[in-house]
Amino acid sequence: MTVLSRASFGDIELLSVDNVPSGVSALTGSLAVLPNGTVYRNDGTIWSPINKEAKIIQSTYKENTALGGEFDGTGFTSVTCPFDNTIPQLSEGSVCLTSTPLTTISGTSKIRVTFYGVFAVNIIGRGIIHVHRNDALNAEYVTTITAGGSAMPGSASPHTASSILFTYETSSPGVGQTLTHKVVAAAVSTAVTTVNGQATNIRYGANRISIMVDEVEY
Repeated sequence: MTVLSRASFGDIELLSVDNVPSGVSALTGSLAVLPNGTVYRNDGTIWSPINKEAKIIQSTYKENTALGGEFDGTGFTSVTCPFDNTIPQLSEGSVCLTSTPLTTISGTSKIRVTFYGVFAVNIIGRGIIHVHRNDALNAEYVTTITAGGSAMPGSASPHTASSILFTYETSSPGVGQTLTHKVVAAAVSTAVTTVNGQATNIRYGANRISIMVDEVEY
């Protein structure tokens, strides 16, 4: 490791180095910059990398307050998704919400998807939500609906409503790519899944399903 340059800056030093500055003596709080832009800070004992803060460079938001969201005024779907180890398909369920399109600015960013909604299922563990980018057949994210209380396998009325919130990230597909995300609600076997409520009723007043898509640089 070679110190390429060193300069005093107040009560610290600023260094340019060609590799991790382990063993380099410097004032506490000093900073060392590598050729790739990575910055290390000296805490008096060791040099530690400084993590870059995430920066949201653009966002889109969409919500729907209707029972069933986009797919059905009755609010519930019995379109099934297999309860197995295969990737859920776009056709295996009903699209309840489609995000506002976002066109990527960066090729090194992350795409962060945050979804919230109220769902119900009449058999515990038999409701599934999956997300698809740009009408891709395979889901890029999957979660299950877990309602509270006891299961009602013999009932045709969906189970107690519960909140679903999830966030996940994927890599940017490149600059200038327009992305939309579809949230699909599905049932398993004979189950019934309700979106934005319970059975044929909205629950909890100002109910809504929502999706926010952020492009984030780290």
